[in-house]
Amino acid sequence: MATINRRDFLQNSAAMAAALAGAGKFGQEALAYEAKKEKKGSANETLRVAVIGVRGRGGEHVHSLAGNFNCAVTTICDADEAMIGSSMRYVEKKQGKAPKFVKDLRHVMDDPAIDVVTTATPNHWHALISIWAMQAGKDVYVEKPLATMSVRVAG
Repeated sequence: MATINRRDFLQNSAAMAAALAGAGKFGQEALAYEAKKEKKGSANETLRVAVIGVRGRGGEHVHSLAGNFNCAVTTICDADEAMIGSSMRYVEKKQGKAPKFVKDLRHVMDDPAIDVVTTATPNHWHALISIWAMQAGKDVYVEKPLATMSVRVAG
């Protein structure tokens, strides 16, 4: 860690004070603009979540996130349409609006309205879904194991 002497400290402090004094008016305008934006509501207030795989643990993701932690479950994705009923009903009851259902996870990656992807699929899908979601610019929640590896023994 670098040491600083008293002379450097005073010079840096004076320069910072002058900069802040000069920026006062601009700072107040910026704060007023931000306050106006907050009243309107910004896109950062609510995270739009897609849950991929809602059988078992994925259903718990839905129950944990729907309407909590500034999250809105906007999309439920599962290859087995027979599994989505309770999750769809729960989200609609909790958030007042039914989420969108998609069967093909590629549609989740293509949807620019989705901010976060959670995956509760069989283990061998975790890595691929996570990589695709991150490539699409989405945040990812994935539980262990991130990936499984199969080893083939010759013999």
